[in-house]
Amino acid sequence: MVHRLNAVLKRLSFGAAKFAAIALSVSVVVTVADIILRRTINQPITGVVDLTQLSVMWAAFLSIPAAFHLDNHISVVMVTNRFSPEARRIVYAVAAVSGVVLLTAASGMAAVQAWHEYEQADRSMILGIAMVWYWLPVVVGFALSALCALGKALEYMTMSHGIVLQGVEGAWDEQ
Repeated sequence: MVHRLNAVLKRLSFGAAKFAAIALSVSVVVTVADIILRRTINQPITGVVDLTQLSVMWAAFLSIPAAFHLDNHISVVMVTNRFSPEARRIVYAVAAVSGVVLLTAASGMAAVQAWHEYEQADRSMILGIAMVWYWLPVVVGFALSALCALGKALEYMTMSHGIVLQGVEGAWDEQ
């Protein structure tokens, strides 16, 4: 069951990361096009800041879940490398559960803010994009990250052995 859950979370988190890459590409294309148009025909793209900010929000927050799925975070390896594989498993499980709690709280707080933005009908300055679209990737990114952290926590808790150190090289190869 945990394996199936993590397989679904892998597809979701990697799909979100691919969408994040597209959003970042949109930001780059819009920015470069704005610079070229401004320099060549003295005509900037209206709302380039709104579009860039929106696409960067989507890119940043939708790339986070893949890191949680891969458990690819900065850690104090000079400490955890000294633990036995079983102790390392317990530490990783506790860290993953802590991540679930923090990410769930962050997603909930972001959802409250998104709802306020929706109720107030707040909009961006130039293009009038509803601000809820800026908050949606925060909510979704944190929520999916919490689910990925939960999948990792369950994986660590149900392991019959400790964690042997290994890299994540090739983690994207299956995609």
